[in-house]
Parts: sequence; C-alpha cells; structure tokens
Amino acid sequence: MRIQELPNHRRPRERIISSGVDALEIQELIAVVLGSGNAKRSVIELSLDVERVITTTGVSIPRLAELPGIGQSKAALLCAAVELGRRLAQSDVRSIFAAPEDIFRACGDIIRLPQEHLLVFYLNIRNQTLERETISVGTVSSSMIHPREVFRSAISHSASSIILAHNHPSGSIEPSEADREATIRIARAGKELGIPLLDHVICSNRGFTSLKNRFPEIF
Repeated sequence: MRIQELPNHRRPRERIISSGVDALEIQELIAVVLGSGNAKRSVIELSLDVERVITTTGVSIPRLAELPGIGQSKAALLCAAVELGRRLAQSDVRSIFAAPEDIFRACGDIIRLPQEHLLVFYLNIRNQTLERETISVGTVSSSMIHPREVFRSAISHSASSIILAHNHPSGSIEPSEADREATIRIARAGKELGIPLLDHVICSNRGFTSLKNRFPEIF
C-alpha cells in the first residue's frame, strides 16, 4: 500500500504533526525520514525492510544500502538520524532521574539493539546525570560487571550515586537471576563506598522493569 492510499489521519507525516513523535511506531518514523518510495516500492515497504535490518543487525550504511530502493544516500540519511538521536540522548547530561520512567527514556537508543548493553549513569547530589557510560556489551552477569570498573569512574566523576540500566534484546523485561546477582554485588559495593546504587532498570521495546521496585531489599 502506498502513502497516498491511506486516509490523512493514518499517514506518518500527518500523524507526527498532529500527534507528535511518541504516537508513531518505528516503521512510521522511518517513513518520515525517507520521505517517499520509488516507482517500484512504496515508502511503507521500504520502511518495513529498514526496520527489520536495524532491529536485527544494527545500523550500518553498507547493510542498509543493499536494500532495494534505499541506496547509499538514503542509508546515510537513516544512519545520521539514528546517530543524532543517540548523541542527543548521551549529551543530555543534566537529566533529572526522579522515577524509573526517566531512566527508561534515557535508554531509548539501546532498547532495540541486538546485544545487551549495560549502562551506568553517574549522578550528582540532585540526581542529575553527570555522565553516562557503557560498561559492557553482551550478557549481563555478576562476572562481567565488576564493581571496580563501575566505581572507578564514579569516583573520577565525583558521583554521589549511580544507576544501572541494560536492554533485553528478547523483548522480555523480566529480571534474570544473573541480573539480580549482579545488582546485589554492585549495591553492596556502593554501600561500602558511600556511592549508593539507586536503581537497576531493565528495558526493551515492550517497556521496563525497575529492580528497586521488584527487589527493594537489595537497595
């Protein structure tokens, strides 16, 4: 189906204007970035292909450019849009984390990545972010998250507290036993150092889970 065949209220560009970016699905956002399709394929078809590549193999100009109807110019445009969002998310160094929802929003760039990414947010006394750092890429476990790596940076940034967050590529937001064990280990080290762990949030394209809400005894 082509964009012209959709009623106005269902067209991505009209929807983003009338309802805002939060109302659009990923493929609709991609359609807005692409603007139009070509003689052979509609922008909706192109957007579905792009979403599949981005959510399975990540963002890559060569890989996107291989898709019929995309080419290097549109692939570069898509990659620039994704990278812009990622950098803006990282540069918002004064975000205030008052609730798990705030942490989830700050992790928007990792929720659809094909590998688990563990992030640490270093906070000041007002719970404002001083820095965000990727500690590991891969399966989150107590053996992969060493307190030394986490708190060395926390001390160098003069952080008053920290928050952990990581994505589940499977879409599940249920904490694993490894997630719980790693959280316990970091929380204990934080208490000893006087740099408390405030929360550990698991996020995915289906939502998020706060381990502080789930296991308050850890914190």
